[in-house]
Amino acid sequence: MKKTLILFGLLSLATPPLLHAQSTDDPAEIGRRLAKRFLGNIKRVDEYPTVCSAYGIIQWTEATGSQEFLGELKTLLEPFASGVKTTRVGHVDFNVFGAWPLALSRLVKDERYQKLGLSLADAQFAQTKVDEKTGKDSGLTYQTRTWVDDLYMIGALQCNAYRVTKDIRYIDRAALQFASYIPQLQQPNGLYRHGLDSPYLWSRGNGWVAASLTELLKVMPADHPQRPFILDTYRKMMAGLVKCQDATGRWHQLLDKPDSFLETSGTGMFVFALTTGVRNSWLTGAEYREAALRGWKGLTDRIDADGTVKDVCRGTNQKNDLTFYLTRPKVDGDAHGQAAALWAASAMIGLDNDRFRRQNHETPTR
Repeated sequence: MKKTLILFGLLSLATPPLLHAQSTDDPAEIGRRLAKRFLGNIKRVDEYPTVCSAYGIIQWTEATGSQEFLGELKTLLEPFASGVKTTRVGHVDFNVFGAWPLALSRLVKDERYQKLGLSLADAQFAQTKVDEKTGKDSGLTYQTRTWVDDLYMIGALQCNAYRVTKDIRYIDRAALQFASYIPQLQQPNGLYRHGLDSPYLWSRGNGWVAASLTELLKVMPADHPQRPFILDTYRKMMAGLVKCQDATGRWHQLLDKPDSFLETSGTGMFVFALTTGVRNSWLTGAEYREAALRGWKGLTDRIDADGTVKDVCRGTNQKNDLTFYLTRPKVDGDAHGQAAALWAASAMIGLDNDRFRRQNHETPTR
């Protein structure tokens, strides 16, 4: 017994500092806190931040194997699945609701979930826009606004529709939106302006793009003709993000403005995108794994013990006004931040086994 205690003491002295932090930055536990915090503070079920948070809980469920929150997710969805309530449609922020029942249908065998989700995915492209220059059908959804936010709201819905049907038209739709948006919004540094009416590199806006590229790459077939283009765009963006990451591990409200505040929802989305890229070998340089780990540490520093994510930028429309972005209110517990942190935690669970290898940059366990 005495020898055991002595050995334990020696091992404790030799433990790397990061190992001591395991109890405070463990992604499975933090994901659980985030989920509980979110489920206890829902204001409206069919708002897109609520949908994105529910989708994050589904990702956490898949990553952990725990069914702790499935019952609550089903209860919240039941009025819509049964037809007692109807969802809003006709806007990217409304139709994305379908990603929730589609994702949940992978875990709960209920045909109503697929029917609900697919109806919203198909309605999104029931009408397509006519190209103003050529007068021809562009193939783009009529909900197209050319805002960076759109790429996630459209992409997450269509990618989840593909996951349950394997119908390639859903992938084609998401890829077509990217093919239209990228030349108009992506900058030479790989990052994205908020939209045609705003030249600013808003953090969460870029987070929507990073997350959507990640979702698309996760499901896009290897032989899809657009995959090389999407992968190249993703890598260009990740390289740009690594260059502007703050020493805290977080990213600024305006990515190229170090005097803007450090913001957490964008940070969570970037951690999700980087970590997933490392796990899938889309990103092979050691700098990407380091950026993901720093980002996770920086994010968890701003998550309270009860799962409240702090310093989240309030909802933001486009505006060609620098001061507008620099003075946006920071709020705590906003669902935009809760969702992003849930995505990050779920991705980090897959990286958990190799988090202590970062000094020698070994290949992550897959």
